[in-house]
Amino acid sequence: MARRTKAKRRVTRQAGIKLLNVLESYTYAAILSRGLMGGSPLAVLTGEGDIESYNEVDRNFLAMGRPTADGPMSLRAGAQVVSLRDIIEKPGDSFAVLQGNARNNLLPMAFQSIVTGFSFRFAKRMLRKPIANVNKNLMAPIFGKGRDGVAL
Repeated sequence: MARRTKAKRRVTRQAGIKLLNVLESYTYAAILSRGLMGGSPLAVLTGEGDIESYNEVDRNFLAMGRPTADGPMSLRAGAQVVSLRDIIEKPGDSFAVLQGNARNNLLPMAFQSIVTGFSFRFAKRMLRKPIANVNKNLMAPIFGKGRDGVAL
């Protein structure tokens, strides 16, 4: 007699948009953008292309995460927050600043990401009943429920 195999588990899609998941994703984006580019995600997207040019020696110092030849971490105007416009206009200078920021901020960014993950997991677990109540009594009547709904 042939053995029966276990039925494959169905993959279910998450219903609607979860606001806590959106907030968690934005928190991770903020950690990365502050650590690498020096500003919030909004500042990175809407910032001006105001980075000044570096010479080759200073660019190498910045890429290593060290102060420039001019002095202790003398970032030129516009290099404090690197925006997308900076990257498009002066990619060499922008990537040197990003590379230096990545070297200097790697451990703090990793620590913040780990703490954020644990915090959101703990908060979701502790607030499971109040969140379910808000979703049932407020969010579902306003935004609808199911695949197209918005939930907390």
